[in-house]
Amino acid sequence: MVRTILLWFITGAVCLAGQSESPEGTWATQIVGRDHGICYLTFSNDLTVVGYGISIDALGRLDVVAGWEYDARGRITGGLVISNDGHSHGEEIHGGVRNDKLRLHAGGVNFKGEPANDFADLTGPWRCEVRSKGKKFFVMFDATLSTNTLAWFDLAGDGTSDDGNFTLTGALLITPNNRVAAYTVAATDTSTDTASFVGKLVKKGRRLVLRGRDENHKHVSMRADRP
Repeated sequence: MVRTILLWFITGAVCLAGQSESPEGTWATQIVGRDHGICYLTFSNDLTVVGYGISIDALGRLDVVAGWEYDARGRITGGLVISNDGHSHGEEIHGGVRNDKLRLHAGGVNFKGEPANDFADLTGPWRCEVRSKGKKFFVMFDATLSTNTLAWFDLAGDGTSDDGNFTLTGALLITPNNRVAAYTVAATDTSTDTASFVGKLVKKGRRLVLRGRDENHKHVSMRADRP
């Protein structure tokens, strides 16, 4: 079915002028526009694209598959399918690469990225103060770098807030320029709250400072130290 959707969306739509540089390789991109987040995309010479990311609207992991080609004027075109939590939708894509910068338009979502390279290592334990939704709470968590997913950290820990104690799971994705997207699942004995955020992270020695916005487009901030 995905292959059929991709074939439907392969078109010659264009918007950028001039010959695109080759997109082959892995790109660390920001998702902007109708949604916001981080996505890693890998373009292959067999004219396929695969990717993964985290976005505010997804409230979790999203996966990407696509087909790409050059149009008659040498610009990138094709079709892309984004999947999250069992739901998928397709978009026509068009864009290009200029000076090692990827710009890809997919409906109301844009991917803006640079070649993937070194990123901050967040592995290990962290003690955090978080301000979100007008409240302050405290979390202790461990970040574990995935062995097969670039720049992806799994999160696990526990915390306390005005509503009581909770366990925390989730994941964080980071780009080489320290843009981040994350989702968390906070579970108590009686309820589960899923949240997401995007922002900019500053790593100062043993301290992390993050400022961004959550799934409700409200300000969220975090200060984290090594225990």
